[in-house]
Amino acid sequence: MDYTAKDLIHGQCIAHRGFFKKGVPENSAESIRLAVEHGLDIEIDVHRCMDGSFAVAHDFTLFRNCGIPWVLCCLSRKAFGKTRLLGSDKKECIPSLEEVLEIVDGKVTIFLEAKVLTSPKKYCRDLEKVLQNYKGKVLIHGLHLGVLRYFQSKGYPTALLCVKARKEKKGFKPEAINAKLSGLPVEDKENFPLIMGWTVRDSKSLEKCAKVADCAVVDTQHFDVETLKKGIRNA
Repeated sequence: MDYTAKDLIHGQCIAHRGFFKKGVPENSAESIRLAVEHGLDIEIDVHRCMDGSFAVAHDFTLFRNCGIPWVLCCLSRKAFGKTRLLGSDKKECIPSLEEVLEIVDGKVTIFLEAKVLTSPKKYCRDLEKVLQNYKGKVLIHGLHLGVLRYFQSKGYPTALLCVKARKEKKGFKPEAINAKLSGLPVEDKENFPLIMGWTVRDSKSLEKCAKVADCAVVDTQHFDVETLKKGIRNA
């Protein structure tokens, strides 16, 4: 890749699960379109399904978002593509990663959380295939060290998802960390990798990110667009 995590993390507000709000569910195609329309980088959650396709949704099951007690990775692209999202004014279904990539089309950066429930080797192999022809910028983050190591070896910027900020885990040194607000370092920040703060839902949290983080992962429904565009440096 001709870019690093430092190029992608620069004090901005990142739209957590897209630009979702009433009538526009999280991680929906419309939430992605709105984020791109407003010029906001996006954070999405990506699952590998039974046929090797990738679905964009947060939870491992569909109960919260679709009202169905199914496990997402056990579905095919055809099945999840017909599964309606609750609360969608446009009656949207779960989007595939390819749909999201087509919408974004390199206009903003994608912070892709790898949600791994089954084979990490297949996840890496198939995700790399999907991303290989995408010309936009992508940072891979998540909990699975094997997946992060793999994509780091392929040149992708990576970030370790963690409750409490840490400099490394089991010998893995990420370019960035995505740390929960309560676990952000208040001292010795210069000795940490780049820090993404999650999840910001009010002005107080945004101010905290401005002091100790390098960008903020934000639930957009709690802020006006102009505040989000300004980023954390003006919080």
